[in-house]
Amino acid sequence: MTPAIGRSVRRIEDRRLYKRAAEVPCADAGYRDARYRDSLLKRQRERDLAALTGSDVLIDVPPVAKFAADIRGIAIEEDEDALRTVSWEEAPQASYLTGQTVAAMEQSIRSLLYLYDPEGPAGEQARFDLATAAARDA
Repeated sequence: MTPAIGRSVRRIEDRRLYKRAAEVPCADAGYRDARYRDSLLKRQRERDLAALTGSDVLIDVPPVAKFAADIRGIAIEEDEDALRTVSWEEAPQASYLTGQTVAAMEQSIRSLLYLYDPEGPAGEQARFDLATAAARDA
C-alpha cells in the first residue's frame, strides 16, 4: 500500500472525512461535468484548487444518470390486434416526456461536489475559499 493510500485508509478508519464546500447541479455546469469526467483534467483542477485554498480538494463527479426504464415512446392501438410504437414527439397527444425533457431530468438529479479537508492547514477558511472558487469555476 502506498503512503498516500495508507493515510486515506487511516482517515476513513478514524472517521476524519472530507466535508462539502460546494454543490453545483450538473444542469448548471454542463461544461465542467463533461470536462471533469476526464480523470487527468479533474485531478489537475483539484491540484489548482488545493493550491488556491491551502487544503486538499476533491471534486466528485457523479456517474451519468439513466432512468431504469428506457422510455422509447407510447403505444398506439391501430386496430384490435395491432399496436404501433411512436416517439413522444410523434404522439397524437402532447406529452411532457420528450427526449429532451428526459435528458434534462437526468441532468437535474446530478451534482458536482467540491470537497475539502477541514483538518488541513487552512481549516474552515478553505471551505469559504473553495465555495467561492467553485462558483466561479469554468
